[in-house]
Amino acid sequence: MKFYIFIIIIIVIVILLGLFWSNIMKIIKVNDKADSSTIKVDTKKFKVGLITGFGGLGDKSFNDMQYNGLILAKKLFGIDFLYFTPQNFQDIINNTQTLIDNGCKLIILGEGYIGQKVIDIFAQKYPAIKFVILDNKVDRLYPNSASILFKQNEASFLAGYLAASMTKKNKIGFIGGVEIDVIEDFYIGFLQGIKYYNNNLIVYKKYLSDYIKDFEKVWDNPEVAYNTAKEMILKKDVDIIFAVAAASNLGIFNAAKEYSIYSIGVDTDQDYIVPEVILTSVLKNLDQAIVFIIGQVLENKFESKTYYLGLKENGVALSPMLYTKDIIGEDRIKEIFILQKKIIDNEILVDSVFNKGK
Repeated sequence: MKFYIFIIIIIVIVILLGLFWSNIMKIIKVNDKADSSTIKVDTKKFKVGLITGFGGLGDKSFNDMQYNGLILAKKLFGIDFLYFTPQNFQDIINNTQTLIDNGCKLIILGEGYIGQKVIDIFAQKYPAIKFVILDNKVDRLYPNSASILFKQNEASFLAGYLAASMTKKNKIGFIGGVEIDVIEDFYIGFLQGIKYYNNNLIVYKKYLSDYIKDFEKVWDNPEVAYNTAKEMILKKDVDIIFAVAAASNLGIFNAAKEYSIYSIGVDTDQDYIVPEVILTSVLKNLDQAIVFIIGQVLENKFESKTYYLGLKENGVALSPMLYTKDIIGEDRIKEIFILQKKIIDNEILVDSVFNKGK
């Protein structure tokens, strides 16, 4: 009898986890399920070029997700691809020219904050090639260029609310890589979520670029990130830190573990890196966005515009909190679901660097 009760309990848990996952992490619909009958291009002759962000692959975050998007697109569409991992701006210019010379018909720029400079140089010179800037809104788009902007502020709002409900010291930290628009957008949403829960909580903010002057090295410097987090923990007495610094996050997570506080990851599901220390991760589904934009080009649906992907479009989300759901508690998770729906339904407007209150 006990055995059957045990089996029933396991089944119920599995069902609940499935429901939880489907609600928190719905994947972007890729071109109406990637119906091959709508593809207008010979995919075997179609080559995509990717230039990742600085820091390269292996960051367990931003760049790895971009590369995974290419792998997934190859499986779905049969396309070919090339990619580069640049170390500086000049690398990006040289890499772009190499991708063009090697027959790439679509070039995706992963280091979005300098995407404007790249398309200004190449877009008009090569009108038959499509250029897509990831994770940044630009001032000038050409007929053969587009950008993809994630509403990271929306998912960050949820993370901020969670952090505010979990802090015991009423002091929360934020450590970003560089003070650029996309990183500041995480902070704005995070701060608004914290204040939504309790307007009296104190929030401290630091950028690794305050200590690392070489921009390209900011995103892969766990040692400096560790020291920055350690200082914030010991001097400011924070007990939760939101880490938004690509591969440098690993240093922040190590400090959080060493000093027995919580952290929050970014871009991909980083919860597994330090289980029960990383409360959740603010997911930015770059892999699905890359599949989406490749599909748009293959189906001749590409538009020269900024594509916005938020909670409603499943472009951002919180991780399923597999390692911390018991620590967080069922009631808090329900509250997050309610807030998520209110954001999707425009009952809560989350401020943004890019579109305030949208």
